[in-house]
Amino acid sequence: MTKNDCRALLREKLGLLYQILEAAKADHSDCQATLGVVEDNKARFLKLKKIDEALLECDIIEVDKEKELRDEIIACLLDIQRNQGKLIEKIKAEKNEAGRVIEQFAKKRQIANSYVNADREPVFVDKDFC
Repeated sequence: MTKNDCRALLREKLGLLYQILEAAKADHSDCQATLGVVEDNKARFLKLKKIDEALLECDIIEVDKEKELRDEIIACLLDIQRNQGKLIEKIKAEKNEAGRVIEQFAKKRQIANSYVNADREPVFVDKDFC
């Protein structure tokens, strides 16, 4: 693989990393949107994996000469790591909230079921009984 090919792969990798970073930085007040970002980034990470496999064919010396690109990639990866942590925290918070709501619903259902006994036949009292 030529030096220009390796450089093009590094630039492509950097571009994908910036796409991942921008998606992770967006406001994700809605859990569905957050999950959508994670899903979209999953495809980008698969592309990154293919690029990394192709970069293995590059001569190590050639990649080291591209220090500026490498440093920019590392900085971008660190930003992605921080933003992915924020996304994970948002998803965990939503998961905990959903669990709490489910528990409340289960308790209400249990209380409602304690008032209704389906095992016995209905009892009708004649109004003239007394």
